[in-house]
Amino acid sequence: MAIKSNSLPDELDNPFYIANKNFCEEFEKYVLERNGQVKGKFNVWAYYVSGKINVPKEWVLSYKKSNNTSLGSTPILQSEKEYKEYVLSLIAKWETKLEGYGSLKIRRKTIWDVFLLLSIKNANLYSENRKYIVFSNQENQDLLQKLTTTLRPFFDSGEMFQVILKKNILSIQISTDRHHFNIFEKLGKELN
Repeated sequence: MAIKSNSLPDELDNPFYIANKNFCEEFEKYVLERNGQVKGKFNVWAYYVSGKINVPKEWVLSYKKSNNTSLGSTPILQSEKEYKEYVLSLIAKWETKLEGYGSLKIRRKTIWDVFLLLSIKNANLYSENRKYIVFSNQENQDLLQKLTTTLRPFFDSGEMFQVILKKNILSIQISTDRHHFNIFEKLGKELN
């Protein structure tokens, strides 16, 4: 396996280690089946994996799970619920080069966005889910439609963190502990 464990020997039977190992193995298998390159590390508490594939456009997929270690020591957790509450960060990031469009941004709405909506011409609430705000020019309407349609499950579930197209790089960040390869593949087909 190209993705390496950095766990201690006594952690190898821990159910959280096994879950993280399975996640990383599935990711590695997916990337390698597409003749991609993969790297990363995992342990009982966290993982960071990254892969580069061409489907046919080059994409970089990365998944990160980290926990709150600011307490100085790791608490002993008895249940999956306690573990999920302890996890600080779950981020999936999908990136590709995308030319021919202007800048675009979709992100979760904040309380201050009321002022932005009044003052910025290209700021709008996402019509399908008013928890998100869209910054886009008219030239991006076709792309915006493709993105919001394909990524709608993330908007509906609240897992979508943000979508940014800047300097010809499309970056999609999702707060999730699942791969969502089926949605990624739909997106890849839409953007070819």
